[in-house]
Amino acid sequence: VIEYSHERQTPIFPGAMTPSEIVRAWQAGATAIKVFPASSLGANYFKEVRGPLPQIPLVAVGGVNENNLRDFLDAGAIGVG
Repeated sequence: VIEYSHERQTPIFPGAMTPSEIVRAWQAGATAIKVFPASSLGANYFKEVRGPLPQIPLVAVGGVNENNLRDFLDAGAIGVG
């Protein structure tokens, strides 16, 4: 799917949870990675993953709401869903 998107110059945001999955999706050419389930993992998870992987844009998805979205953005997420 990532290759197909690249051929059509379309941004692609695959989902992942673990750091290994995040890196694999990024190496495959993802535009950004949707990390799911964000609310279960918590904003601190984003901060911890961003430490060794600062070059990979992450989007917090799943359970994000008006009460916690600032926490995810402050932890390094580039967007929420």
